[in-house]
Amino acid sequence: MNNQPNIKAVLKEILFKALLPQSLKTIIYVLFNWFILSLWLYLNYEEISDLNLLIITLLGGSIPIFVYSIWAIRKFIIKAFLIIHNKILKYWLAQYCEELALKVKNGELSLEQNSQLEIVIKFKLWITKKIEGLPSLLKKVSLFIIRKIGYSTSLEERLKLLKKENVDQISTLLNEELSRLLIESSHRIIPYYVVVLIPIHIILLVVLWFY
Repeated sequence: MNNQPNIKAVLKEILFKALLPQSLKTIIYVLFNWFILSLWLYLNYEEISDLNLLIITLLGGSIPIFVYSIWAIRKFIIKAFLIIHNKILKYWLAQYCEELALKVKNGELSLEQNSQLEIVIKFKLWITKKIEGLPSLLKKVSLFIIRKIGYSTSLEERLKLLKKENVDQISTLLNEELSRLLIESSHRIIPYYVVVLIPIHIILLVVLWFY
C-alpha cells in the first residue's frame, strides 16, 4: 500500500469535483433568482413606491447570495473532505489502527482501561499532527472536520466483543468506527436544516410574484 499521497492529484480533484461544480451551480441559481426578481420589478415598477422598490431590490438581491452560499459551502466541505479522506486520511487511519491493534495484542494498551472517549481523543491528537504537513487548503478543511468529531457509542462495546489476539479484527473495527466518525463530522459542520432556507426563499419569490 502506498501511504504517500499525491497532493497535486488531491488538489486537482477537489478543484474539478468539488469547488468548480459547486461554484457554477451557485452562480446559476443566484443569477436565475436575480432574473426572476428583475422581471418582476420590470413588470411592477410603476406600481410600487421608491421605498418598497429599494427594500425589495436589496433583500431580493442579497438573500439569494446568502442562502445559496451557505448551501454551497456545506456541499463543498462535505465533497472536499470526502476526497481528502479517500485519498489521504484513510491510509493514515489504517496505519494508526494497525499500530493501536498491535499495542493491544502486546499488552501495551488495555481496551478495558481505554474507553471510546479516550481512543477518539488520542486519534484526534495523532491525526492533527499528521496533517500539519499538508497544503493550507487541505489542512484547514481537515482540521475544521477533525475538531468536530463526535464520540462513538458503539466503539467500546464492539471492542469488548473482539479477541485481543486478533490484530486484524481490532484494526478493522477501529478503522471502520473512526472513519465513520470523520465522515459524520463533515456533515455536522453546517447543519443540514440550512437546506430548508432554499424552499423558503423560493416560496418568498412565488409570493412576491403574485403579490
